[in-house]
Amino acid sequence: MQRVYFGVATPPITFDANFVQNTLGNQGTGLGSGRQRVINYITGPGQKMYYAFPNAYGGYPENFRDSATLIEAGFVVAATIMITTTFATEYFNIWESEQSALGFVGVEIT
Repeated sequence: MQRVYFGVATPPITFDANFVQNTLGNQGTGLGSGRQRVINYITGPGQKMYYAFPNAYGGYPENFRDSATLIEAGFVVAATIMITTTFATEYFNIWESEQSALGFVGVEIT
């Protein structure tokens, strides 16, 4: 299983391992053998929702749905970066919501 990261943030100038491991990692992290999970986000002014997981887990925009309505939640790959852990170096996709400041949103990733 690999670590996955999620949270909210103002879009950074540069997406890098620090953004994933610290900015997102300080908000939400877990182990997973795939991208699937439900995440509850609360975004404020200028903030977007993020979910970063290994590139090997795949995924498409239609995999991100509002958990209440099951309507596509509007996520895109903002960047693909390399992250080095104590076990390996791996590519991670950083998925970003297209909209900001949405308040409370539950997102189901399939």
